[in-house]
Amino acid sequence: MATRVLVTGGAGFVGSSLATYLAQAHSQLSVTALDNLHRRVRESTLPHLARAGAPSVHGDIRLREDVESAGPFDLMIECSAEPSVHAGYGGDPSYLLGANLAGTMTCLEAARREANQDALTQLHNRRYFDSRLAREFETARKHGRSL
Repeated sequence: MATRVLVTGGAGFVGSSLATYLAQAHSQLSVTALDNLHRRVRESTLPHLARAGAPSVHGDIRLREDVESAGPFDLMIECSAEPSVHAGYGGDPSYLLGANLAGTMTCLEAARREANQDALTQLHNRRYFDSRLAREFETARKHGRSL
């Protein structure tokens, strides 16, 4: 089974470059690029991502449901940001704070929910065992065996 990689900010310069490289150089990876396309120029990267084998999902990291819409992942690479120093200067900083702070928190929470291993001990967690148990039950049922 391919390792599923989610690249947030996947239509930006760094994110699209990384997603394209990973999809082309590592066939064992299933790469998805998530981006809100806040900067309209990013739309021009979408066909390039698709040709590279990294489909894009339109979504905003500030919204949990948008991150979830990208599907399950084994690895998240967080490349999204509002990098402009002018974005919050002299006006409403809501988007800047939302993208760079709240969005990062949403991504960290999604990574925690998707985790199969404890980050400190590298031991499998309850989520892993629950999914493994479901597969074992299905295999036993399929072959007419008991656990």
